[in-house]
Amino acid sequence: MLTVSSRVLNLLREVPESSVEELVGRLAESSCTVSLVERILFDHPDVFDHDGGMSRKWHVLSGRAFPIARNYLEQPLRKWQEHALQEWIVAGRGGVVEAVTGTGKTAVGVAAIADAYSRGLRSLVLVPGIDLMEQWHSVLQRAVPNTKIGRRGDKFRDTLVSHRILISTVQSAVRGESFPATSGCLLVADEVHRYGASAFVRALTDDFQERLGLTATYERSDDSIDTILSPYFGSTIDGCDYRRGYEEGILAPVRVVNIAVQFTPKERHDYEDADERARSARTKLINNCGIPAEPFGLFMQEVDRLSNDENAGPATFLARKFMKAFNDRRSILAQSHAKLDLLRQIGSAMRGPARSILFSETVAAAEAAAAMIADQGVAAEAMTSGMKPAERAALLGRFRVGEVVALATPRLLDEGIDVPEAELGLILAASRSRRQMVQRMGRIIRPKHDGRHAIFAIVYVEGTSEDPASGAHETFLRQILDIADEVRSVSGADAAALLRRWLLERPEDVEMNIAAEVLDAAVKSDPTEFDPDHAAVTASESNSWTKEAILDVFDDFEGLATWDELIELLPDDEIRRTLMAGNLEGRVSWTLVDGVLVGDGGQDRTSRKDRVARLWALRDTRAAIAPNPGLKQLRCAANGTPLESVSLQRLAELWESLAGSSSQVLESRVDHSAPGVEVVADKPPKQAVVRPSDQELRALIEAIEAQGGRATLVENSRRTALTVIGSDGIRRVARVLAPTAGDWFASKDDGNRSLDDTHATSWIFVDPSEQPQAHYICSAFDISRSVRNEIDEWMIANPGLTRQLHPIPRSIVVSGRDRWDYIGCGTGGVAKTNIAVPRIALTSPLPKTPAKHATNSNSVGQNSLSLRASTRKVVVRTLATKNSIRIYMDVEGYRVVALYDQVGGGVKVTRAAGFQVLEGRTFADPGGAATAAKSVIAGDDVECNGWIDWIVDDGSGISLAQSVGKGR
Repeated sequence: MLTVSSRVLNLLREVPESSVEELVGRLAESSCTVSLVERILFDHPDVFDHDGGMSRKWHVLSGRAFPIARNYLEQPLRKWQEHALQEWIVAGRGGVVEAVTGTGKTAVGVAAIADAYSRGLRSLVLVPGIDLMEQWHSVLQRAVPNTKIGRRGDKFRDTLVSHRILISTVQSAVRGESFPATSGCLLVADEVHRYGASAFVRALTDDFQERLGLTATYERSDDSIDTILSPYFGSTIDGCDYRRGYEEGILAPVRVVNIAVQFTPKERHDYEDADERARSARTKLINNCGIPAEPFGLFMQEVDRLSNDENAGPATFLARKFMKAFNDRRSILAQSHAKLDLLRQIGSAMRGPARSILFSETVAAAEAAAAMIADQGVAAEAMTSGMKPAERAALLGRFRVGEVVALATPRLLDEGIDVPEAELGLILAASRSRRQMVQRMGRIIRPKHDGRHAIFAIVYVEGTSEDPASGAHETFLRQILDIADEVRSVSGADAAALLRRWLLERPEDVEMNIAAEVLDAAVKSDPTEFDPDHAAVTASESNSWTKEAILDVFDDFEGLATWDELIELLPDDEIRRTLMAGNLEGRVSWTLVDGVLVGDGGQDRTSRKDRVARLWALRDTRAAIAPNPGLKQLRCAANGTPLESVSLQRLAELWESLAGSSSQVLESRVDHSAPGVEVVADKPPKQAVVRPSDQELRALIEAIEAQGGRATLVENSRRTALTVIGSDGIRRVARVLAPTAGDWFASKDDGNRSLDDTHATSWIFVDPSEQPQAHYICSAFDISRSVRNEIDEWMIANPGLTRQLHPIPRSIVVSGRDRWDYIGCGTGGVAKTNIAVPRIALTSPLPKTPAKHATNSNSVGQNSLSLRASTRKVVVRTLATKNSIRIYMDVEGYRVVALYDQVGGGVKVTRAAGFQVLEGRTFADPGGAATAAKSVIAGDDVECNGWIDWIVDDGSGISLAQSVGKGR
């Protein structure tokens, strides 16, 4: 049940800028008084803030305005991470954050530690093993530089007395001396569900007033969560489940294939014998010995205890009998000949660059699987508990760089190991443990740098406890099917071809997704939906009637309609705009069939899974039979597929429409009226994302050293990036690009910072054409925004086409000339610009604030401009640099840089590339300065909100309003 504090937080997220009285009204409880809500808001100034007005309109601090986000220097917090930390703070800095593997729960703990450090507090990180201790140490060294970070465990004996931050294994924490009882110490317990065990409870002392638990699955087979962990840590905080991770773009899209194999007759006999013995012993243990039947984990725990109790008499014998039969059954499943035969068949599909992890039940099965895959020419190895830590680390290193592409393991990777990205998870053994399956999923489901799918292949022996039809994998399937784009069930004979196709596919080959960024890659070969949240077509907002009309046509056509049929029946321009924007509330999915765009949808909210299945069936059936089949042949082909629900008459009409449209579509290069259908990609041959040469990199590193910093090359990334330790001692990462044909280019992925595996906060553009080599340092936020804007403009101007590379406006880049302060070096330079751009003369000596008017982007380049007079008085004053904030604004590809006076509120323009008439001008407030700058550059009168338009020039990407706390 949510506390009042949490409910206030949620209300302000839903309706920001609310007064206390409005919040009390929405809470609608007699116990929620004005004084109580005021106390909650004022007690948490690091979460809540108000506008300073008489009525005090409150809001939740977010982005860089959220104090914890400012102290966490690694990368911007994800939305779910920010929400979880806010929940934790309003809960009194106590609670357990549950977030599935792969979504970034460690960052929540690191951000809390960085914040505690900034408040002068000590922190202890509790981990279950040495591997996690080393991982945390590595992460914290980057996140909290220039700090002594201690370790306790293995050969390390550091303490919290000598270190502000200590990472300890739970075993060492239990054995070691008590921690200092200093007020305000923070405890971060990673894999917190483990510490409910009686052996570890002593590590949970009262020395820590701030407590944060982290786990992917907050569950145990006993009751210690209710009796030990929850009373100590506090309530559970919803962090990130698979649905939220998928929707926020944290997790990769998913495909699932179920592969059934058969026992040999002998294996079937042995399995049924072991199964009968296990069932008989289990029944007796439950009925005669009082062991609880559920949950299964508790049953196994009690059986294990009994089997080791020498004084239990017949009960011990019965427990041992059950364990023997249980292990026999598990071994027969693990070492099935059919599974090894399957690995022999699919081995060829795993030879490519895609990496795979094979999850088995036993060490013997893992070693056999690795050997079988290796025999097929795949670089495969087994990773088992018998290996030394250094050997495991070396093997994971080879897996990370691609020397090993398939890793077979029993349970070693299930929890607490930092595993490199993999594309295929091959599950060779079922698990009843939700925790184990969530951990396994997290190893595969991390987002791929090129947008490919995560693939799960579940191999099971039909008619056994592994069979999904018997309830096996129930937890896994329930969660994964909720976000899966595609689910197949195939035989072993068909598995190799399917996996080969999935593993070799690349998004640029087949996934032309209409709803991807600004319609950038057209239509997926795998059906997908138009996504109104991401579509960047700037059509006017559709009226509800257009949606209803489109969905009605789909209903009339039994759910299936081609693009041409829709346009023919609904020729209205507003209909076309609705289709192009994809604004159909997720009720329609699309795919290409013989080059023709076909949609499946309607008023009835059928699931996306059903729509995709029918579109796949249409495409497969179309490919399997003649272009002009008879009615009988058409019905036979549709029977047994999702198409059998479509009438024969409609199928015949659809076949006729496909036959009549396909040749026209393919012969016309591209249909510009269709929503982003890619037929011919526009790829200028000389454009490329160019990596700098070794000589250029050396010159850059020497320049950084001359500015008081140090730089090393980031390894294991397809992007060129430097790790820079600035003169301020803070670690940052910067991407490095060289020009081609005088320009710099970025890929479409660069418009989405979450796809940058280097997590760079800056970009450095080198220009070797100048001597000495020129360097331009820009904020990664700016570059990402610039790339997105360029994609938007290009796609709107070129509907139906796509290109992979986009130019980075030189006017954006040159403003970063020698801005070493972006990477913590030097003092920041002054940009030099030699761009030939139109000059616009002012007819009056000083710009006046013009009247409100819409921007006319076509007016740039006219010879003169008269700005309308305004009643606003322009005040000229000298701005004190020490009291000023450097700000900038990008207008139609041009950058204007200014100083904002925090004392007087004025703005002085210091640089306006190509519009020097603005330089040196001083304005009374940010609104007047922004209005004048936009009007001069646009060539027309424009009025705007300067507080929002001006961006703070410190690399954070926040607006001036956010920086100075003005909600304008």
